[in-house]
Amino acid sequence: DLLTIQGLKASGKNTVSIYDLHGRLLQRFIVQSVSSHSFSVHQLSTVTYIISVQTGSGTERLKFVKK
Repeated sequence: DLLTIQGLKASGKNTVSIYDLHGRLLQRFIVQSVSSHSFSVHQLSTVTYIISVQTGSGTERLKFVKK
């Protein structure tokens, strides 16, 4: 199971964090110098998560449903 994040800043550091709906941090990835990256999420249960993507220009949070 892979989660692909696109639209990252190709220069600089990007931080992708996965939280459960209670706000607990489950995973954090540091990605540098790429505009997209795939992450393994096979160990996550089948529920809804919050993905936080932090780039040099700000932070965006999205819901992610693992099926």
